[in-house]
Amino acid sequence: MKKNTSTRYKVGYKAGAMGIITNLLLSAGKIGAGYLSHSQALIGDGINSLSDALSSFITVLGFYMSSKPADKEHPYGHQRSEYIAGFVMTLIMAYLGIEIVRSSFNRIVSPISLSISILTILVMIVSIIIKVIMVIYYRKKGNEIESEVLIAASQDSKNDVYMTSALLLAIIIQFATNLNIDGYIGVFIGIYIIYSSAQMIRDFIDELMGTRPKEELLEKIQEILDEEPEIIGYHDCMVHFYGKEYAFGTVHIELNQKMSLVEAHTIIDNIERKLYEMTSIEMVAHLDPLDIDGKELKEIYHFIKKFLKINYPETSFHDLRVIDNRLCFDLVLNGSKDYDKIEAYINEYLVSNNIQLTLEITKDNQQLI
Repeated sequence: MKKNTSTRYKVGYKAGAMGIITNLLLSAGKIGAGYLSHSQALIGDGINSLSDALSSFITVLGFYMSSKPADKEHPYGHQRSEYIAGFVMTLIMAYLGIEIVRSSFNRIVSPISLSISILTILVMIVSIIIKVIMVIYYRKKGNEIESEVLIAASQDSKNDVYMTSALLLAIIIQFATNLNIDGYIGVFIGIYIIYSSAQMIRDFIDELMGTRPKEELLEKIQEILDEEPEIIGYHDCMVHFYGKEYAFGTVHIELNQKMSLVEAHTIIDNIERKLYEMTSIEMVAHLDPLDIDGKELKEIYHFIKKFLKINYPETSFHDLRVIDNRLCFDLVLNGSKDYDKIEAYINEYLVSNNIQLTLEITKDNQQLI
């Protein structure tokens, strides 16, 4: 999961700087050509390119903030700054989409004839070619360093390709048929930009709130834990990502309570080291000692396991133990609403087998693994 940090930020800075320079040049060319050809549409497109330069600046700022090391106020680093930068970018995109719909609707109500000149068309074609190159470049670099910000910049450039192409199409249609469809095309383009922006806003919010790890990563964690013969079971695995390079996690590991503390610690320590080496997750393993030799507890364990498997296969349990005449365990419901039925049936089993233990069940959250 971890990459060369300095290389990642160099790629981000370079991509952002290229976007600033390119969009400033495009903006100057479009606005200049717009004034020369008296094309308000081209001037408006030039102003949009100016906003793209601002988005590219936000990209650079996001990578700069993300590259800052952890400090007292932010002990897990600043890598989520990249997500904040992407979130701001997509908000700007959504705002521009709304403005395009608004201005396009006004053009439908009050049509304005588009200025047609060779200079206007040439500037638009050059702009489309440059933006297509930027779409490909941003997408390639975004996938290379797994950066949602650069992927968002790619989408932003794609939106520009659609807008400029739509404007060029409207000019050509007006020239050939004398029909002004600029406003209608603009409405559709604006709605598309709003829709794509809303999807990216949702993705960035998910990243900031925390999402479920990829299944491949969870399978790798399970594989590592399953390879340790001394582990009886594991649960309560949690993984938190702070950017693309830093991840922290916890997992509860069940071991035989008859193990010495040194022996159990050695096993836990080795697991934490192996998890870090193979997944780059700084995992903290919590030890849960279990009595696996007591006959009565073993029978209770197998009863609960069989009962849940047959009647409630979506549920699971862990940390079965006896504390001060209390039978305690955690029940993972995974969406099941039959907690009361499960509790009553297990209580019935205890009574029918003359087991003098008070049942104490803790409802647990859904497990990653």
